[in-house]
Amino acid sequence: FAADEAIQALAAESARIDRQLDTLSRFADFDLDLGRLSAEHRFLDVRLGTVPTANVGRLRDALSLTGTLLSSFAAGEGSEHCVLVGPGGRQQEIDSLLGTAGWRKVELPPELLTHPRAARRQLEDKRSALAAAMAEKQAAADAQRALWAGELAAAERRLAAAAPYAETVGNALRVRGGLAMIAGWVP
Repeated sequence: FAADEAIQALAAESARIDRQLDTLSRFADFDLDLGRLSAEHRFLDVRLGTVPTANVGRLRDALSLTGTLLSSFAAGEGSEHCVLVGPGGRQQEIDSLLGTAGWRKVELPPELLTHPRAARRQLEDKRSALAAAMAEKQAAADAQRALWAGELAAAERRLAAAAPYAETVGNALRVRGGLAMIAGWVP
């Protein structure tokens, strides 16, 4: 049914929103616009990323030698989410240090490039709208199934009654290419 496909698409969108909310939870303590943090800055090098927990201390020390600050804001599963802020113009030196430490850049989806509280409200509103749309589509699918239930049950009974005949014919009939052989007896 088309309604079932629509329900699956809405469920996939809902799962995507749940993943975005999970990502956003890492920025819960931020009281600043993530879009500004992710934007290009003329004189600043600002980056979001993750670093293996074991490398955070050494990376922080190495970056301090370049005038760059590293701040960890969320930890989990052997890595820490960090924000890096330093003077612009030292990208190659910083890239080398980050590569050595196992830095992985965090790409934020466009929906999250705002203040975390505003992004959470927008995502929760979207999720509520999706839940309502899914309920509507499910009701339509259930109505369609109820409409066809009688005909499907009758077709199932006819097929069940015809099954022995089909099995008998299947055993007696052999076909290969353009040739057919029928074996049986007549009383």
